[in-house]
Amino acid sequence: ADWSGDGRADVLGVDGSGNLLYYAHNGTGLSNPVKIGQGWGTFKHVMAADWSGDGRADVLGVDGSGNLLYYAHNGTGLSSPVKIGHGWGTFKHVFASDFSGDGRADVLGVDASGNLLYYPHNGTGLSSPVKIGHGWGTFKHVF
Repeated sequence: ADWSGDGRADVLGVDGSGNLLYYAHNGTGLSNPVKIGQGWGTFKHVMAADWSGDGRADVLGVDGSGNLLYYAHNGTGLSSPVKIGHGWGTFKHVFASDFSGDGRADVLGVDASGNLLYYPHNGTGLSSPVKIGHGWGTFKHVF
């Protein structure tokens, strides 16, 4: 996801200590990491995508209680979380992508039954899910 907003994909990751690290794309590879958060070790799913539509990646995550939280990119780091959903703890896979093509990330997930569900971004949150596939429960990774 493009954290810096320069049009090139950067890399974000959670290390073994639960730190959220940002690795900038420097034109030929990745720069040294910059810590942009901590306490992410308890999250079941973490993803970076442009939720706000401003051209820079935000961070979404499913916490240990199954809440889907949105952390806006504020120009220098992450803003306080906003809860945009609950009940995500049983999902095998959760990822964010601009599935609709409107410039803002939507959320997709594989539920406990193996259904692939699409939750459209509706401008302020998520709309009701649309089942777009089944049999996804056996996939090791979905993104």
